[in-house]
Amino acid sequence: MSYTAVAVLVPASVSQGLLVSASLWAGAVVVAYAAWTRHEGRPAGSEWAFPVTWWSVQLAAAAVAAVVFAILLPPAGRSHADLLRITIVGVIGEEALFRGLLGDVMQSMRHREGRWPDAATLALTSVLFAIAHVQYDGFRMTLALADQVGYTLAAGLVLGWARGSSGSITPPILLHALGNAGLKLAAMLGRTGAGAARHPEDRETRAEVAPVVSGFAPLTWHFARPARSAF
Repeated sequence: MSYTAVAVLVPASVSQGLLVSASLWAGAVVVAYAAWTRHEGRPAGSEWAFPVTWWSVQLAAAAVAAVVFAILLPPAGRSHADLLRITIVGVIGEEALFRGLLGDVMQSMRHREGRWPDAATLALTSVLFAIAHVQYDGFRMTLALADQVGYTLAAGLVLGWARGSSGSITPPILLHALGNAGLKLAAMLGRTGAGAARHPEDRETRAEVAPVVSGFAPLTWHFARPARSAF
């Protein structure tokens, strides 16, 4: 999550500087989101409540197991700290920003102005989420960049749907963590493909991304019912 260093600079001499940078960035976003929630007059922690159902418990168990295994068994070229940053710290920061703070600010504006439908919030936050990931291909207009934007946009739509349907930011955090950890575990198992040339240490491909992203849908459908207001 290299763009976090833009917001929080940590001296290169600091051990695990990227992890420290990401942690500070994620913490700042969470604090900002909590401040916005308080400003809107909502109960503290209300946006983090988790709908406890059979399916949600399975989701939580799957996410925790995947993250633990991914951290303990990092693919070649990745450290335990890298996996901690990718599967936990960065995930919390991104969800608090895109599905939390930005999504809630847009919804608040929508309710006050009445100028766009709920779907516009979902679409715009998903597009911003995808744009935030173009850095990984060096901002070059390549097929790899289209690949990156495509699956992060799809993931953003599903994560936004999870946020809107459940009324909580916790389900998309778990889904996002499960997806990131799943990709790293797939890389650890030695899958190869088009992504290997781009990220040799990860070897993430569309073949690996597709089942992870598509798998979000049935999980979300089950644990998020009944649907509540939202994006």
